[in-house]
Amino acid sequence: MDAATARFYVEGWKAVEEVERQELRSLSMETRLQQMNMIWQLGKGLGFSFEPDESEMKVFMRWAKLKEEKMTVPEHVNLLIEPLMALQRLLDRFGEKSLIIGGIAVGFLGKPRFTADLDAMFFASIQDIPRILEIAKLEGITPRIEKVEEFAQKSRVLLMRHTASGANIDISLGALKFEEEAVERGVRRQVGALSVRLPTPEDLIIFKAVAHRPKDLEDIRTIVDVNPNLDLKRIQQWVEAFAEILALPDLWKQIEKIIKMQE
Repeated sequence: MDAATARFYVEGWKAVEEVERQELRSLSMETRLQQMNMIWQLGKGLGFSFEPDESEMKVFMRWAKLKEEKMTVPEHVNLLIEPLMALQRLLDRFGEKSLIIGGIAVGFLGKPRFTADLDAMFFASIQDIPRILEIAKLEGITPRIEKVEEFAQKSRVLLMRHTASGANIDISLGALKFEEEAVERGVRRQVGALSVRLPTPEDLIIFKAVAHRPKDLEDIRTIVDVNPNLDLKRIQQWVEAFAEILALPDLWKQIEKIIKMQE
């Protein structure tokens, strides 16, 4: 793995996090309420209860049942489903070079974690940025910051927004060997009319380990809970490789501890 590229990758996401913090600070109360309503409507449409006595296991079993039965997504859930479908259509125009990651992927591969944002990793060059932006317009996806191309060239992340719903979309332009492998290993999941391309559970854990924020570590716990037969050798190999480059010597120990606790 190229150390400079890996560090560039992490620094890019730090820049994205700073933009997102600024966006959160600038949100009006009306917009915050709209986002909360969008998340609540999605959960309601998928059959989740928001009663305080609902156990995590019941929620998980309901999610698993919905996936098995290939549910039909109710009309009122489209606030988040529509931008996700638009994002996957955009990515599919370039062939199988991409994955849906982030909270949505955790919902498919672990337990549901609702999010108002969508994340994708697209193995592409920065030379592809103009073409991606051009095609994105056809799907109703537009830049959400000024000088989006300039930002993407520096960070390898396109900060976009689904215009109709207002959902934020982050598209990371992959460049690492790991990302290339993750795309090649990706699998297609179908839920009703919704079809998304996801990483394997192992690769999603590696994505989350590199980010290693508190919510990412919690996501790893849920993925391990639902996927007992993980390829630990692959996870350890890549987490240790990233840890060495990023000067995070205890990263694998931290991830290994989470995995063992969930076994």
